[in-house]
Amino acid sequence: MVDDLCELGVDRDGSISWRAIETAIGDGMRRAERNAPGDGADAIIWDEVVAATGEESALNWTFLSFMVLACILAAIGVATNSPITIVGAMVVGPEFGPLAGIAVGLRLRQWDAVRRGIVALVAGFAVAIAVTAAVGGHLAG
Repeated sequence: MVDDLCELGVDRDGSISWRAIETAIGDGMRRAERNAPGDGADAIIWDEVVAATGEESALNWTFLSFMVLACILAAIGVATNSPITIVGAMVVGPEFGPLAGIAVGLRLRQWDAVRRGIVALVAGFAVAIAVTAAVGGHLAG
């Protein structure tokens, strides 16, 4: 349906939005579930997945801040032999967004999404490692 609306130009002249439906019953719903590839419960609205991963794989100040924070927490966890701090660093780390963007981009052959995810990861880790090394060097010296 989203593809049909896009073919009509609705996304260019206006917008398309939808909300998650808690419950839907009727012959049309049963038919849609039956016609969905794989298991009906696994039906994916790819436009929604692409939008969500696109937002979360962007290289911005928030992403870089969380990468730096996660890297510093991981370094503190290693220095203090604190597994819980290392786990905390994994929780804070935002790298799942770009990884998901890369995976979705590969699946849908959207090379811009793959490139955006790779750039975010490489730049994010480079900045986080550099800041952590500077902070660690400053504290050690």
